[in-house]
Amino acid sequence: MSGLEPFQLGLILAVVFLSGVLRGLTGFGFAIAAVPLLSLVLEPRAAVAAVVLLQLAIGLTDAPKAWGEAWRAPLPWLIAGAVVGTPAGMAALRLLPPDPARLIAAAAAALALAAVWRGPARSGAARAHPGWVGLASGLLNGLAAIPGPPVVAHVLNASVGEASARAALIVFFAATAALATLSGVALGVIGWPDAALAAAGFPALMAGAALGARLFRLGSPTLYRRAALAVLAVSALAAGLKGLAGLA
Repeated sequence: MSGLEPFQLGLILAVVFLSGVLRGLTGFGFAIAAVPLLSLVLEPRAAVAAVVLLQLAIGLTDAPKAWGEAWRAPLPWLIAGAVVGTPAGMAALRLLPPDPARLIAAAAAALALAAVWRGPARSGAARAHPGWVGLASGLLNGLAAIPGPPVVAHVLNASVGEASARAALIVFFAATAALATLSGVALGVIGWPDAALAAAGFPALMAGAALGARLFRLGSPTLYRRAALAVLAVSALAAGLKGLAGLA
């Protein structure tokens, strides 16, 4: 926090707010949008740590309310896979240089975008075993604080309603945020400066999520799916360009 210029802090809060709107609308948009965009201002480790803590804070707030409406059948498998994958991804985060980590996040978002775009009829995302989906999400959770792409493609291509899918994603991401926080603290990836930055951004996240939830209630299935596609596309593009620029 002490090393940030006011303009940088303003950009961070704006990213958190806008990503919160997407999260409130889709149930998953926050980390997918926030990590690549925050990595333009912060180093990837700091961006991952702040997003993990913000996801945990808002997950503890709204996951209990989402449980009653969630599609619960795959959740035990998804969470079990994430339990295995998250520590491994967090350990890899300590070893990888920043730009390859950005490219991995971009590739994951691009693959999920393709799977959701193709839909359940032509994509294998909904047919994959949820345990493997959870493992892949856990690896990305630890590596880039973006557990979303595999599980989003799996849930959005399943034969469930938008409200049940959104609620299931909220519950799953609360669980992965808890796993990532425990792993990050244990491995020294998350520290007190990250907690201070997350605390500064939490009001912006809550305000954005409240606006997004209102948009979801007023919207339609078409709006929901288009918003999901837009989140994945912007995330893949931003992270990919930043990673390629660093390698050039």
